[in-house]
Amino acid sequence: MFEEKKLQELKDMCRSRGVSLTPQRLAVMRVLTARRDHPTVDQLYDDLTEQMPGMSRTTVYRVLETFERLGLVRKIDSRASKAHFDADTSLHPHMVCLGCGKVVDYQDRGFGILEPPGITDDGFEIIDYAVTLVGYCRQCRRNVDN
Repeated sequence: MFEEKKLQELKDMCRSRGVSLTPQRLAVMRVLTARRDHPTVDQLYDDLTEQMPGMSRTTVYRVLETFERLGLVRKIDSRASKAHFDADTSLHPHMVCLGCGKVVDYQDRGFGILEPPGITDDGFEIIDYAVTLVGYCRQCRRNVDN
């Protein structure tokens, strides 16, 4: 259901913004929405080369940049220099492990969800924000304890 909704959102967004709906864009969105983790460009590229052997890593980067600009994906910085991507663009917090770099959704959707004022007292217009919790996952904590 989520995958179909995101594909329709992609089609509608491309049509309304005059952006070409290329096979590469469709393939990237299909692969991204099929995953339940928050993959990096390298992980998406690995998945895509099986389906579209001629696709380059640069194309995957460019498609994701376009998706981010259109508001179709969220880019999550992991502090480990590799960005992760999430097709779920609803406001929700993420947890980033400093040990392995894994990024997961924090299930308490109410935690950290703010209602920004829109425009601050000094005139700054807030259009988006992100909440990222940083720490160590269970597996990395076990590795440290042993």
